Amino acid sequence: MDVARERVFHRAANGGSGEDPHHLCATCWNEERMIPFFLRHDEPIVDRIVVFDDGSSDRSLELLAASPKVQLRRLKRGESSILMQMEELNHCWKESRRRADWVMICDIDEHLYHHKQLRAYLEQCKSNGVTIINPIGYDMVNADFPEANSVLAESIRRGIRSFLLDKKAVFDPSAIEKINYTPGRHIASPTGRLVFPPKREVKILHYKYL
Repeated sequence: MDVARERVFHRAANGGSGEDPHHLCATCWNEERMIPFFLRHDEPIVDRIVVFDDGSSDRSLELLAASPKVQLRRLKRGESSILMQMEELNHCWKESRRRADWVMICDIDEHLYHHKQLRAYLEQCKSNGVTIINPIGYDMVNADFPEANSVLAESIRRGIRSFLLDKKAVFDPSAIEKINYTPGRHIASPTGRLVFPPKREVKILHYKYL
């Protein structure tokens, strides 16, 4: 058996996804300016992106639809958009069980980052039995809006440590039973088989204030 097929067999036997081990779920509302940076950052990392749009009226849907990895869905309507986002993100990832090794939950303006390479780091965590990661939050700042073709994690390196942004945003969907996010995902009370890495190496870079 060649190496690629052996890797797929190993993942399938352990409840993983096989050929698309990394999934991402996000919500969107009029994020036209941030979407190019979002896709440039996340497309090399993940294999499937599900975006729940809350009725965008700009070019968000057009830009997202141009990516072969993006699946667009409409966020359900309710009395509170924030509560509907919380409800969706507390459940949407469950369809990745037995399909993906990892699922990431983030906003369009949040970039998950590892100083080496996030995809390789997650594969290493999977091999070591890690099931959930709690990234370290930073509010990133810049005097000018970045150039259109820039990679934010490389071009904007200045940020302020924010404990509010420490979000349990990466986990094994087959190991976690419930994630139990509160509004904004600032607090989560996950249940299931919880195994954190020995050191916190992943950051969640928030680019709201550009």
